[in-house]
Amino acid sequence: MSTKINVRSPYYIKVTGASTTLTLNLKVWKGSIASLPASATYSLSKASTEISAGSYYATFEISELIRDYIEITFNGDYESTAVYVNDGTNTYIAFDGYGYFEEGVNPELSRTKLISNTVIWRPRNENINVPFLADDTYEVVMAYNGSPVRTENITGTTSTVGLVRYVSPAGDDTIFNFQQRVLDDGGIYEYNYLLDRLDCRVDANAVDEVRIYQVDGNDMTDAPYESIKIRTMHSDRFPDRKITFVNKFGVLQDVYFFAKEIEGITTTTQKYKRNSFNDNALTYSGHQYQNYDTQGRERLILNTGFVSEDYNEVLKQLLMSEQVWVTKTTDKENNVFPVNPVTNSLSYQTSLNDKLVSYTIEFEYAFDKIQNIR
Repeated sequence: MSTKINVRSPYYIKVTGASTTLTLNLKVWKGSIASLPASATYSLSKASTEISAGSYYATFEISELIRDYIEITFNGDYESTAVYVNDGTNTYIAFDGYGYFEEGVNPELSRTKLISNTVIWRPRNENINVPFLADDTYEVVMAYNGSPVRTENITGTTSTVGLVRYVSPAGDDTIFNFQQRVLDDGGIYEYNYLLDRLDCRVDANAVDEVRIYQVDGNDMTDAPYESIKIRTMHSDRFPDRKITFVNKFGVLQDVYFFAKEIEGITTTTQKYKRNSFNDNALTYSGHQYQNYDTQGRERLILNTGFVSEDYNEVLKQLLMSEQVWVTKTTDKENNVFPVNPVTNSLSYQTSLNDKLVSYTIEFEYAFDKIQNIR
C-alpha cells in the first residue's frame, strides 16, 4: 500500500548518504503504477548536514513541485485526479489535499473513506456519492433499515484512474435524480403535477447507511468498517442546490443546501467626463458622464437547512477549498458552474448552544456575466 501525500501541505523527504551534497530524483506520472518514467521529473540537490563521521542527511520539501501535475476539473463526472510519485526508493500516491497543523508533519489522513463527516444529508429521491480509496477497501455496503440495498466488491487498482472510487445507491455517480436521468439520456423533461407527486412518494435511492469495509485479509467475518449515516431531508419549498468542492483529502465532495436561496448581481464600471456640447446646433447632447467597461458578477446565497453538528467540518473544508462548483438542473439541461465562496468566516454551531444547526453561505460565480474572454 503506497503512502498518501497531501500536496496542499508540505511533504518532507529525508535523504541520507556519504556526500556533502545530496540529490533527490523525483518522478511524477499518471496512469499505470508500472509505467515509471525513464528520467526524473525533478532532480533536486542540496548541501547536506553531517550526522556522524562520513554520514550526512538532507531534507527536501516536494509538495509544490508535485501539485503542478494535479489537475482537477468537474463537469458532473467524478474522476480520480491522483498522481504517482517515486523518489528512487518509495512510490507514493499524491492528492490535492492538506492536513491540519495539529495533525503534524506529513499527515497521511484516511486510508478508506475520503470525507470527514459521518452523516450525509440528501434530498428525497436524490442519489449520493461517497468517495473512498480503492486500494484499501474490500467492500462497500449500502443499507436501508439494516438490509443491504447495494453491495460492491472492490478490487485494488494499479492505475491512477481508479485510485479514488465514488459509490452511489444508483450505481451511477453522474445521475442524481429522475429528471437528470431523462436529460442525460437525451430526452425532454416536461413537468407534470401527477408525475411529480408520484416521484415524491417513491424514493428510488433510499439508503440510510453506507459501510466501507477495510482490507483485512479478505475476511469479512470481523473486517473493520467505517459507517456513514444517510439522512433524508424532506423540503419542497426551495430547490435543492448541490455544491461540489475539493475537500481536505483532495477529492470531490458534495453538500446539499436545502433552504432559502437568494440570487443577485454586483456590477462594476469605469466613468469618464465627456464634452457633450454640439457647437453646430448650440446644444448639449448625450451623457456628460459616460460609463464604460461595465461588468457584472452574479452571486448566490444558500442555506443548508437544519443539519447535524458534523457539518461544521464539512463547511470548514468548503470555505477552505480552492475549487467549488454549483449544479443547477433546469427542465432542459444540467448546468455545472464554477463558484467561489464569498463568506470568509464561520462560527461553529452546536445543538447545545444553538439548538438547531443551520448555515448560510454566500458564493460568487467565478466568471463575468458578460462573456469577455478573448
